[in-house]
Amino acid sequence: MNAGPEKEADDRECEEITATALSEATEYLEDPEPPSPEQVGWAEGAVISAQSAADNMASYVLDLRRGLAVFAGTGRPEEAVLRKNVAWADARRAALAGEGAQVLGG
Repeated sequence: MNAGPEKEADDRECEEITATALSEATEYLEDPEPPSPEQVGWAEGAVISAQSAADNMASYVLDLRRGLAVFAGTGRPEEAVLRKNVAWADARRAALAGEGAQVLGG
């Protein structure tokens, strides 16, 4: 039975997470002054929070994009406002995703 695109995407994501975890574990073991378990726990929490914020922003962007699709080409003020907000939300989401990676030194 062939795996669908969603299953393949899940498999790729799982492989990426595993590779990242292995890389981080290797760095931790090779570091002459590794962070304490408390510091690692804090960093993991910060990454989870940043990813959650990025996911929430993704949902917000989708809502804005749906609105923009509704008003696209109308010339109404809503179109301009939605376009501006989509750009802002895209930039903010990218920044949030980057903050999560920076916490772990990515």
